[in-house]
Amino acid sequence: MQQRGFSLVELSIVLIIIGLLIAGVSSGSKLIGQAKLRAVISDYNTYKNAYNTFYLTYDVLPGDMSATGALAFFGVTNKSSTCTSSTISYASEDNILLSMVDSPMSFWHMKLADLIGGNYDGEYLTAEEVGVTVGTSGYNSNAGFSFFTLGLDCNQWGYSNNEVYEMSYKNVLALGKIQTANFHVEDNSVLKPVDAYNIDNKLDDGLPNSGIILADHGIDVGNSQQCTSLSSYASGYTSSDGTLSYMATNDYAACRMMFVMNF
Repeated sequence: MQQRGFSLVELSIVLIIIGLLIAGVSSGSKLIGQAKLRAVISDYNTYKNAYNTFYLTYDVLPGDMSATGALAFFGVTNKSSTCTSSTISYASEDNILLSMVDSPMSFWHMKLADLIGGNYDGEYLTAEEVGVTVGTSGYNSNAGFSFFTLGLDCNQWGYSNNEVYEMSYKNVLALGKIQTANFHVEDNSVLKPVDAYNIDNKLDDGLPNSGIILADHGIDVGNSQQCTSLSSYASGYTSSDGTLSYMATNDYAACRMMFVMNF
């Protein structure tokens, strides 16, 4: 039996159907990507509002409340953590958040105050765990939020006591990806540069080294113009480097982000 080939009309219909399928997949992927970015913004607003409300209610930062205060307000004793700092002596209620000490307790304190949900336990031992020691993120299951103070040790991102974009003593909410091989830190890249830019541009000035939203290269991608146009980490930035930009043509996760807090 002789096989009949496609007519031009039939071939055109097939090509149209294939095109519609491809367009549908592309549109679906774009919608998913947009939803994930909205989740980052929603998470940021949730933690920012909880952080600010806690401070305005108790006159102390979450995570920085003394053991006496925690016992008086919540009937619990602060958990133990360790951190070796070459620059300061750790003290509660000093408006400083050391990531390995105060950050796990910050989410725990906010949970105790019924400002966020979750199963936070307030104690850093050997590993970061999303939803237990670091804040959850709707972006993906390996992304997490933590607090730390710029320019001080124990910040989990390897900045040591260096300034970050020439900023110090600013408390930030940091978003990164937890390392799989050494998962006691969440300093890996989580966002593509174009996505980091879109968040920054929507909420701030669209620049990675100024304003209330900052971005840097993740440890996993190295420090050579991966997330931003800076050829080093943010701790190596000097004013001579000028205004930076996001490397939007790098189509892979290369960025971690920092959101400057009000207090």
